[in-house]
Amino acid sequence: MPGRDDAGYLSGLEPMFLHPVRWVIVSLLRDRAWVDFSSLVAATGLAPNFLSNQLWHLRRAGYIEKQKHPEHHGRSQWRLTLDGSARLLSHDNCLLDVMALTNALALQSISRPWPQTVPELLNAKQTCTET
Repeated sequence: MPGRDDAGYLSGLEPMFLHPVRWVIVSLLRDRAWVDFSSLVAATGLAPNFLSNQLWHLRRAGYIEKQKHPEHHGRSQWRLTLDGSARLLSHDNCLLDVMALTNALALQSISRPWPQTVPELLNAKQTCTET
């Protein structure tokens, strides 16, 4: 079992994106210009008040930005900031590394009674913290 010192490979994960709803929201905003609030409600299936609260947290942290809808008075639009986009990419790449590590551990446990330690696997592979 990895200890605290072995968890360096997790340092590329964004704490704000570990909340599944927030990760879904920023993933929906990826590669899009502006997305209106009603489209986010429809895409996520979340209650408007709950979605608003999650958007507030993401905006406060600087991951997303808001503007008034140019055609519909009283409506808002959202998009990722440049920093939010970069952090989402880093977070997702780190998730891929974590999945690769767990797959390697699972494969080794099939062929050997005890898998290599996490630090040995990490030394053999470039991790998300080095990208």
